[in-house]
Amino acid sequence: MGCSNYNLVAHDSRYLHTDYSLKPDRVLVDPPCTGLGVTPKLSIDTTAKDVDALSSYQRQFLRAASQIVKQGGVVVYSVCTITDEECEDIARFGTEELGLRLEDAEPMIGAKGRDAEGHTQRFDPDTHGSGFFIARFRKN
Repeated sequence: MGCSNYNLVAHDSRYLHTDYSLKPDRVLVDPPCTGLGVTPKLSIDTTAKDVDALSSYQRQFLRAASQIVKQGGVVVYSVCTITDEECEDIARFGTEELGLRLEDAEPMIGAKGRDAEGHTQRFDPDTHGSGFFIARFRKN
């Protein structure tokens, strides 16, 4: 793609903030999720326990991203699922526990998410063909 201003690191990104002294302008968090927005789904074996476990895992990735991004930097959180626990609950965690500020997830191609201010964005499998969630944060 002709990019020259990047550094590729093969590492468990949940620990970047403890193992490296990175200060990027922007961080994309695309953690493992239940994948309940991916279509077509021929069978679903996902349990409530899986959702809880993965949302805990996702918080670890978002915490690390909030630690490494520089002041004023942007963190984008995106998952291919539709559960509140993996979507708006993680966005709320980002604002309430990590001190990040939600911004509009633009361009708005899907539908407004279910956060109070409508900053997040959802794609519904029935309406948009696949289910995704996007939250854009700025580090204060």
